[in-house]
Amino acid sequence: MISRDTLLKQLRDAVGREHVLTDAQSTRRFRKGHRTGEGNVLAVVRPATLLEQWRVLEACLLYTSDAADE
Repeated sequence: MISRDTLLKQLRDAVGREHVLTDAQSTRRFRKGHRTGEGNVLAVVRPATLLEQWRVLEACLLYTSDAADE
């Protein structure tokens, strides 16, 4: 099973530490809609290339498929 810490490490490895936002202040604008909607996030990831996007998606799929197996 992949843990949250492992997921965050994989995301940071994929896009770089500076492009994975985890604290409340830096993720606020991504968590709250302009008109409606609001929610919590584990991280906001900002990939710069298609390859980075693919690696992020791959890591997230591993995390969610492990969570679904529980």
